[in-house]
Amino acid sequence: MTGNRYVGFDLMRTTAVMLVLLSHSLVFLPFAWPKEYLFGFMGFAGVEIFFVLSGFLIGNIMYKAFQKKLDKNGLKVFWIRRWYRTLPLYYIVLILNIVLSVAIEGLHSVPLSTFMFPFFLQNFLWPHPYFFIPAWSLTIEEYFYLLFPLLLFFFMNIRKLPFRRSFLLMILLFFAVPFVLRTASFLLLESGYIQQYRPGFEAHWDLHIRKITLFRLDAIAMGVFTAYLMNNYKAFLQRYKNLLLLASLILLTGSIGLFFHFVYPNQINVVSAILIFPLFSVGFALAMPYLQDMKSMGFFSSPITFISKISYSVYLLHTLLSDFLFKYIYQESYSWPVQFMIWFSFIAVSIILSWFSYRYIELPFTERREKYGSEPGTGVTAVPAVEVINERK
Repeated sequence: MTGNRYVGFDLMRTTAVMLVLLSHSLVFLPFAWPKEYLFGFMGFAGVEIFFVLSGFLIGNIMYKAFQKKLDKNGLKVFWIRRWYRTLPLYYIVLILNIVLSVAIEGLHSVPLSTFMFPFFLQNFLWPHPYFFIPAWSLTIEEYFYLLFPLLLFFFMNIRKLPFRRSFLLMILLFFAVPFVLRTASFLLLESGYIQQYRPGFEAHWDLHIRKITLFRLDAIAMGVFTAYLMNNYKAFLQRYKNLLLLASLILLTGSIGLFFHFVYPNQINVVSAILIFPLFSVGFALAMPYLQDMKSMGFFSSPITFISKISYSVYLLHTLLSDFLFKYIYQESYSWPVQFMIWFSFIAVSIILSWFSYRYIELPFTERREKYGSEPGTGVTAVPAVEVINERK
């Protein structure tokens, strides 16, 4: 830890957002192979890191905030503080997407399903539209942080179950439901039943499995479960953090092999539809005791912390820039040096724009939520979703 930040978690977040950013930048690079392979894997891995890290940090907040009491005021404060952090920039970027699409390509370029975006319904149980693509993962996070504490409130206050039992029950529920839904979806897609009623339908792993909200809640639940373990068995996990890191590397290495064999390009089978997600989630979770105890990264600590802070803005804004460059600037006929210059410009401008967004949009709204005080029961300030500020716990 450096200052009041966990540098290991900053490293995770920076790695995640750079994987996503670089995956979408590959379109500007001249070589063909292995661009297609890297594009699919880097974006997938980056978002999976975000899910587990977000679940861990917010799970830690929920565990400390709600273990003594979870009442209606606690729920309200939790949700308001979440929404002050995530919703303002989300809605601003959504409006930007709509305005720019209409201005550049006309009203027909905005899908009818856009009305679902303000309510995070655009990929609830159906494929995400090809519009404002980064929003798909935000819907998963928003619904998790809406439903998890709400159901926890129900079991603690209506069913009168003890806190720890209720917390574990919620984790089990959020593991089980997505697993069952993915399994059912896989069986349905494999049965050919849909093709009977929709001739020409082709199942697509990315659209019909990976980006469906209710299919993916278990990725965040894995982070919450890790937070539960760290709160109850921290000494044990810290004692064996090196072995857990080794297990993480072995599992992730094997999972990467499975990804390229069974998933790419958009195959649907038992591994891709059911198993690949928890394998990566467990792999990233196993590394967290080691990363939480990381002291410093020397010279690299400052740039890693900087990218970590602006990661939410990078995640939401970068596709606007890539779409503009690809449509109006980039051409495959350009020489390699010119293509590399466009690629570098995309990375640099994305980071610069994101810093302005962080400084003049994210921070002011984050400061406004302080009138609601700290998290109930914790005495700390904390924030959710793709970019979560590391607070001293």
